[in-house]
Amino acid sequence: MVQYDSVAREYSEMITVDPVKKFAQRPQLLKLLSPKKKELILDIGCGNGAIARMVAEKGANVVGYDSSIEQILLAKSKTPAAKNIEYFVSTPYTFTYLKTFDKAFTVMVLMYAGSEETLQEFFNSTYKLLKPKGLFVVLDVLEEKIPFGKDFYGRLFVRTAPNKGKLLFNVPDSKPFAVDIITFSKQKLESCAKKAGFSSIEWKNLLPEKEGIKILGKEYWEVFSKQNPREWMILKK
Repeated sequence: MVQYDSVAREYSEMITVDPVKKFAQRPQLLKLLSPKKKELILDIGCGNGAIARMVAEKGANVVGYDSSIEQILLAKSKTPAAKNIEYFVSTPYTFTYLKTFDKAFTVMVLMYAGSEETLQEFFNSTYKLLKPKGLFVVLDVLEEKIPFGKDFYGRLFVRTAPNKGKLLFNVPDSKPFAVDIITFSKQKLESCAKKAGFSSIEWKNLLPEKEGIKILGKEYWEVFSKQNPREWMILKK
């Protein structure tokens, strides 16, 4: 994926300062995933490994894959001595592993799928890789909730065609960059999950954690809480 290789370093720098990731996405993922010692957990679209490292710190064994060579190189450079993390350059079409996973997660990755066929393969592949009753936690944007044309906490979604667009990142204290995305509705995500075989689907809103509210104030998060286009999708095999 050339476009993601080209912005790998900008993305890696952005996620270290982004309040949305620091005070909403990551802490809530850890709560929903609830990683335990010795569990084997899969990070799909792991990027530079920021979340994989947080999960590994809880004692879990983490395997991450990403289609971007540059992101995996960054992940490995930031995780030089970790014995319980592995990284691979791969896609849902090509990724394999000798063991099945207790849990899996993917955070803001499905919008980069590129096609409905690839979206389906994300769910198909993950279902096959999970143990019976395995948990899959997903966070992504929902097409029907995206505020196209409006800046939303350092992100500007621009529609370029039906279900397609550009996402411009302009998070304070980081370099601006843009990526191509494809957007999916809640109905489409549920349909793909059911087609893959997942028997249980639950949705939860993404909300700021107390620490973020304390540091940045209620006013800062007011629009985020009311109009956030992202939702958690919690699946069980």
